[in-house]
Formats: sequence, C-alpha cells, structure tokens
Amino acid sequence: MATTTRTAPDPSIAANLLRHPGVAAAKVRIAEDGVVEASVLPAPSRGRVPARGRCALIDVSGGVVDAELIDISWAGVCVRVAESGERAPALGAEVQLWIEASALGDGVDGWLGRVRWVRGREVGVEFAGNVDQGAPVLQLVADFERAGPQQPAPCSVEVDRPLRVAFRRKVRLHVGAMALGGQSLDVSVGGIGLELDEDLLLDLRTRDVRVQVDAAGLWETPFPATVVHHDRQRVGLELRADLACARALADISEREARRDEVTPAALEDWLRSLGVRESVRVRRVDVAHGSGA
Repeated sequence: MATTTRTAPDPSIAANLLRHPGVAAAKVRIAEDGVVEASVLPAPSRGRVPARGRCALIDVSGGVVDAELIDISWAGVCVRVAESGERAPALGAEVQLWIEASALGDGVDGWLGRVRWVRGREVGVEFAGNVDQGAPVLQLVADFERAGPQQPAPCSVEVDRPLRVAFRRKVRLHVGAMALGGQSLDVSVGGIGLELDEDLLLDLRTRDVRVQVDAAGLWETPFPATVVHHDRQRVGLELRADLACARALADISEREARRDEVTPAALEDWLRSLGVRESVRVRRVDVAHGSGA
C-alpha cells in the first residue's frame, strides 16, 4: 500500500502525489526558501518495456483496427496501426485493446483503453476500466521485460512532429467582442481542438479569432488563430504564424504525451493539473526501493 511521511504542515501535496499510479511513496518538506519540496519512490515496473505482438483496437461501434505492439508500461501501450487503409481511432476515443503475443504464452488479453495521442500510424493508448481482469498489468509488463533483447526499441514520443494529444484545460475564445468559454480537447504544434460550453449557431469557419488556454504562456495573452472547423460546439483552430505560441503548444503536446512518466518535471505538471497552486518542487525520484523516500 502506498505510504507517505508527513514532514510538511499540509499533507495534501503528498496525498496528491500518491494519486499518481506510478508513485509508491512520497515525502514532502518545506525548504528554507519556503518552497515545498517533494521526493518520491516510484512503483515497480515503471519504465516502458519494448513489446512485440499482434493487437487490435476495437471502437465502441465494433470497428477493428489491426496494429502491432511497440512498447508497454503500467499506464498503457504504444502501437503502430497496420498499413491497410484503416485509420486510428480519434483522440480520447474509448477502445477495447486486445493483445496477442508470445510473452503471454500465445494467449490473448483485452482491456478497456483510451486514445491519448496520435502521430501518423503510431498511437498511444492508456489503460482504463477493467485492467484488473485477465493478467494484471504489472505482470504483463514483467512478461515482456523477461522476453528481453529480441524486442524492438521503445517508441519515442519526443520526435517526428506533428504530435496530437488529448488535452483538457479551460479555454476562452475571443470572437470580435464576444468571449466564449469552453475546454480544449486536443493540442498539437499547429493548433487546438476545443469544445464550447454552449452551441454557437454562428458559423466561425475562416474567422480570425484569439484564444486563451489555461496553461503557462497561453493564458496571459490571447494568441491569434484561424477557425478551420466549426460544428456547433466543436471548433478547430490553426495557428497564424505565431512562433512563440507554436513553441508553447509543441512543449505542451510532448509533455502531455509523456504524462505517465515519473520524473520531477512530469510530477510537477501532474500537481498543477490537479489544481495545486503552491510553489512545489519535486526534488528527486528515487531509482531503487531500498533508497527510501
């Protein structure tokens, strides 16, 4: 069971860290400069493990997309969709994930999953729902880990842009004098998909707008964009030659795609995503259980 050592007056930061599935233990303290510092101990089998095997993504309508495994972790899998004209499910789509591999004794296991990011034919799917059915996820990762060096190299989400990932934050869309509220659905280096809080019957396509996203560098000053898709509440935005915003969106998309990593930066992002506004610095992630947190 995850445990925490309370060395700060408010235990909520450690409690929030323990909500991260990759954290086994956390310890927090107040530094001399008043910044809350934290160190964590990761859960076992944290890393992404190369994996080889056939799999399929089955959407809610029963459509089947054939794919090959690239790697697996406690959080989910990276797969490569087969070159057969099939398209990967949309970002955020719920899928049934089936895996068939020699590391499983040629068995087939299936879980619910959600599409987290898409880059070309490569798709990241996070486990969700009934992961306790069939082989436990950590056992599955261990099976692939034992399969050893004959497996292909892990998938990297740090290269080969453009990368589109699911991203839910508060958004404000400025259309002329109107300010419309909503939330982002996905993000990439080139723009943002968002959903307005209410239907808007006015067709915004080709309109130049300004948008704010509740993320560092994107809320303080609305950035210009052009509406390339609008259907009632759904709006697709394309950047208008704004290098600083493109860089910020690229950073966000890559950070969101690596959200399951237990690194200091990723855990600080995790705390911010949960609404922790205090000045928190994750000091270290211990590499071995014997080191203690």
